Amino acid sequence: MSYEIRLNEDGSLDEVVASNPKSYHLEQMDTGAWWMCIDMADGTAIHVNLWTRENRRILARAEVNP
Repeated sequence: MSYEIRLNEDGSLDEVVASNPKSYHLEQMDTGAWWMCIDMADGTAIHVNLWTRENRRILARAEVNP
């Protein structure tokens, strides 16, 4: 699999990288909350939940669905 989600030491989002994804979908779910799905060519789906805190950092939690 050629993807990587990097977080900073404080848990805030640094970057999301996916090489040759089949599709990409980013959707705002609420104020300060987003959901992202990266479908890879091999059928793997990477789901990422993103949200902000009071200090405006973007935090992320990822899950891979084979």
